[in-house]
Amino acid sequence: MLSHAATARPHEACGVLLGTPQRITAARAGHNLATDPTRTFILDARSLLTADTLARHSGAAIVGFYHSHPASAPVPSLSDRATMWPAHLQAIVDARHAAIAWWRRDEDRIAPVLMMITDWDD
Repeated sequence: MLSHAATARPHEACGVLLGTPQRITAARAGHNLATDPTRTFILDARSLLTADTLARHSGAAIVGFYHSHPASAPVPSLSDRATMWPAHLQAIVDARHAAIAWWRRDEDRIAPVLMMITDWDD
């Protein structure tokens, strides 16, 4: 996620998180279809379907998504808040400082999520 965010700058990178509710096992890079990819992201359907197929074949599931903020803090923007999938993780990468903040939307509440990293492979 960090390297994808760094290489996508000044555009937003985006992708899919695979795993189980207890553990993220993979982050699959996607393609941003947004017409202004410096201010938002739209994950392309092919990336989503490919990630879903890979997840199913490995016994995993889509547990969330990631995207980067090329020039701002890793806090959900208004558009991020409007498009977050309920009960799915949302990792936001601060591409300037190589930092990741984790969020989850449950019902009408968006809250930070504490993540423990046990094996790091950028």
